[in-house]
Amino acid sequence: ILSFKFVNIVVCCCSSSFFFDCTIRLLVVRAMKVDRGAYNVVLHGFGFMALFTAFQTSGGFQTTVLKDTMHKPDLGNISLSIIYVLFAFGNFLSPGLVYVGGTRLMMVLSASGYGLFIASILSLNQPLILAASAWLGLSAAVLWTAQGSFLTTNTTSENRSVFSGIFWAQLQCSLLIGNLMLYFLIGGETVERETALFFYRILTGVAIGGIVILCFTLPSTPLKKNGEPSTEEVGDASSLVVPVVNEKESAVEIEFIHGESELEVWKPQGALDLFKDVLKMMVEKEMLYLSLAIMYSGLELTFFSANYPTLIGNVFRPKDIGLSGISVGCGEILGGLLFGRLGKWASLSAVVMCGLFVHTCAYILIFINFESNVFDSPYLSIALGISFFLGLGDSAFNTALYSSLGTLYTARSSQAFGLFKFFQSGMAGIAFAYTSQVPLSYKLLILGIAMLFGSFGYVVVDRRMRKMASSNTGYNKLE
Repeated sequence: ILSFKFVNIVVCCCSSSFFFDCTIRLLVVRAMKVDRGAYNVVLHGFGFMALFTAFQTSGGFQTTVLKDTMHKPDLGNISLSIIYVLFAFGNFLSPGLVYVGGTRLMMVLSASGYGLFIASILSLNQPLILAASAWLGLSAAVLWTAQGSFLTTNTTSENRSVFSGIFWAQLQCSLLIGNLMLYFLIGGETVERETALFFYRILTGVAIGGIVILCFTLPSTPLKKNGEPSTEEVGDASSLVVPVVNEKESAVEIEFIHGESELEVWKPQGALDLFKDVLKMMVEKEMLYLSLAIMYSGLELTFFSANYPTLIGNVFRPKDIGLSGISVGCGEILGGLLFGRLGKWASLSAVVMCGLFVHTCAYILIFINFESNVFDSPYLSIALGISFFLGLGDSAFNTALYSSLGTLYTARSSQAFGLFKFFQSGMAGIAFAYTSQVPLSYKLLILGIAMLFGSFGYVVVDRRMRKMASSNTGYNKLE
């Protein structure tokens, strides 16, 4: 028992010292007056890495924990469904809140919702867990809207795909760290109460560390009238300028101008103006096409982050959920580093096609390994390979979507990323609601159909963007 507690203390101290060391190193970098945009992107990436070490590990593990400790097998999925449904609808309000409070402040405040949710599981009290789930859903909407705006205002059209890939790789390192802890701390066929509580105490501490790191980001630079960051330092609200457009014109026509001409911009009069602009953007042609790919990303998010880990834990051992998460993380990290550069060298459509191919292979292998009679019993090695493919494909879709939204809606990034999370988390919430009622083979069929439609919608938008980019006069409206 003493040996076990000693190992737990060492793991906790190592994880805390890791994030503390990252913070100290980046504070030194700050003192060296490096590029503000690169500093902000990398530092907020470390903050999100810590925050989602806690949340993503919990998301893949909480259904098993609550089943074994509270004997409520559906509570984990109900909690996640509440999170993503409220996350979806909170995105209509989040641009206004980010405008009023500023991107940096709202990132820190909304990140606290993740810490509260992780801590609520320590209570093993159903009403408290569900209430914390609702609060986290609303907080997540604000966090990701602020993050999208923050990333956009700290990058340019030339380096946005690379920095999006770097951020995505940092974010998915959380899968490695959290799941390594899970694998070494969890043992046996079921999860013991004391082991689960100690593990969640560690996750709560790591989440708090992520919130602290976000406090050290610097104010974003304002947008020039051509939609690119300038060198002038201003407050956060200036990142939410919106171009003046004719209601019949596409946002793409206004926002993509590479040349000497400048855009006329206006600052919204308040949160209501931003809310109206979100509704207007929601029905724009480009956003409707992109929504197909975004909704697919929500479906596959539900599958690889909760459905598949639970399947691994049921078929093999609970601790093997950690191995699956590590494999997903490796795929996400490799994809973030690879696809960010592929999007710059080739095209973002090529990135999505890679994701389409990898996910198709993953779904076929899942059917063979778990549903068919090809093998006498499922193989853990094949299951972990599938986890890697799921992470790699997810990275492809998200890297492409982040880059396209940041480029299509540079001056309206807060609204665009709010809608991104609305479509993604809304579909994820729907998927969590039906997941316990639908057999695995039908889930794979739904994923395959959504993947084809999502890839088609993305390629249509990317072709329009590249055609506009190649015109002599800049980005012009396509009929």
